[in-house]
Amino acid sequence: MSTTTDTRKIGKNASELLFRAVALKWHGVAPLRVRHWQPTLAQAFQAVADGHPERLVDLPEGATGADGRTRDDAQSVLEAFDSWLGRNVVWLAYEMASTGQANYEEV
Repeated sequence: MSTTTDTRKIGKNASELLFRAVALKWHGVAPLRVRHWQPTLAQAFQAVADGHPERLVDLPEGATGADGRTRDDAQSVLEAFDSWLGRNVVWLAYEMASTGQANYEEV
């Protein structure tokens, strides 16, 4: 099983890869929305990598759930983005980060 440091890196790499993919392929507000949500997405990806998709993650400033909540479970956040973007891009970003195919660590 991955260590916390490894899963934190997976979360950051997956969220950065998702942003870059959206910036290349989508137009309008999509890249800005992903960038705004990137810290939350990184936490959500990390929770999944840790084996805890039910873990609550903080929503970004100004975002609330349907009932005014400011937190949601990681799986729901990722599924919402995947449904919005389509093409399983969220899960592809996760797979690439978790297998080391995407690495955006500063040297």
